[in-house]
Amino acid sequence: MRQPAVASCSVSQFCSEYDDYLGRLRGLSASTRKLHRHVVRRFLTHQFPDERIDWSQLRFNHVVDFLRAEFARLTSRDTQRAWLMILRSVLRYLAGSGRIPQGWDGALPKITSYSQARLPKNLSKDQVRALFSACRGMKRRHARYRALLLLFLRLGLRVQEVANLTPGEIDWKNGFLRVRCHESIETTKRTLP
Repeated sequence: MRQPAVASCSVSQFCSEYDDYLGRLRGLSASTRKLHRHVVRRFLTHQFPDERIDWSQLRFNHVVDFLRAEFARLTSRDTQRAWLMILRSVLRYLAGSGRIPQGWDGALPKITSYSQARLPKNLSKDQVRALFSACRGMKRRHARYRALLLLFLRLGLRVQEVANLTPGEIDWKNGFLRVRCHESIETTKRTLP
C-alpha cells in the first residue's frame, strides 16, 4: 500500500508511524516493535542529529556507514543479524512509501549463518582419550557410554540415528548395524560394519 511521500518529519514522528505499521499491518509483538524502534531511532539520530529528518538527504552509503560502525560495536553475529533484518525492514517500508528509491534493502550484505558453526570440526586424539577415560568403570552405564562413543566417533553416527536404533537393527552374527537415515521425507537404511 503506497503512501504519499513525506518530505520531512521528526525522528519521533517517524518512529511512531513505523511502530503503528509494525503493530497494525505486520502484527509484531510489543517487544519486537520495541527493538525495531530502538534500532530505527539510533539510525535516524545518527543521520539527523537535530532529529529533523529530510529524506532527500538520505543516501545508501549512510546506511552502510551506520551498519559498519554498529557492527564494530556489536560483535555478536546474532545481534548483527537482527539489526540487519530490522534495517532491511525499515528500508522496504521507506521505499514503499516513496521516501527512498526501491532496492536498498536488497543491496545490504547478508550475514551467513552456518548451523553448528561454533562446534569443532573434529576432536583431537587427546580429547577422544579423555572421553574414553571418563567412561572407564565396571558399571552398566559406563559400558553404555563407551558404546555410544564408539557409535559417534568410530562410525560417525548422528545423535538422532543413534536414538532411533533398536535391537533388531543389530546383526550380531555378521557384525553389521542397520541405521535408519531420515533425509527430508524419505527414510533410507544403510548398513555399517
